[in-house]
Amino acid sequence: MMSVYTAETAQLAQVLWDYHRLAQPLRKAECMIVLGNDDLRTAEYAAELFLKGYAEFVVATGQAGRHSSHFLPCSEAEKFAEVMIEKGVDRDKILLENQALNTGENITFTKQLLEQRLKVPASFLVVTKPYMERRALATFEKVWPDQELTICSIPLTFQQYLNEEHTFERVVTAMVGYVHRMHDYPALGFQISQEIPEEVWTACQQLEALGFAGNGQRSARPFSVESP
Repeated sequence: MMSVYTAETAQLAQVLWDYHRLAQPLRKAECMIVLGNDDLRTAEYAAELFLKGYAEFVVATGQAGRHSSHFLPCSEAEKFAEVMIEKGVDRDKILLENQALNTGENITFTKQLLEQRLKVPASFLVVTKPYMERRALATFEKVWPDQELTICSIPLTFQQYLNEEHTFERVVTAMVGYVHRMHDYPALGFQISQEIPEEVWTACQQLEALGFAGNGQRSARPFSVESP
């Protein structure tokens, strides 16, 4: 079945968007962690926050994945750092972690990097895509519990976020997959357990039945907490 934009699918997608996006109040932190992905708006927003004084230094993390392969030969971390520097962030304030292939590795490898540099911060501001907020929180709290943490993303509505690259079908398919990860990953040790409301499960199942399934439901290389 072909997945298409209709009033019904848009309404169901909004349910998933509202679930994945936490909309936490912004708080200043010692360290900003920018989770690499295929959307440069994440880096632009991170730069905006940094220049407003929301963090003292930045870790840009991520290797190029299947959706961000157009960044090559740069990694996601290197491309994001480049964008942030262009926006006015001092390059000396940015640390790079360019090996992580998924959210678990983003946090795990960043933790290792900071520990090696003896720069373990007292607080964190994690910047990611809007529909990655809940997974980022659940993963961070599993990998690095008991930290002062705020998760944020570019403050756009669902409709505002969509563009030629991040299409309705692509974003909705990803959000459906992420609901499955929220369900499956705690048992695998990848993230903490979080409630999935019945309304969210129902919307997810209805969208799958309408054709929004098949991409992004599993990581290419899921990390292991014991052996990252």
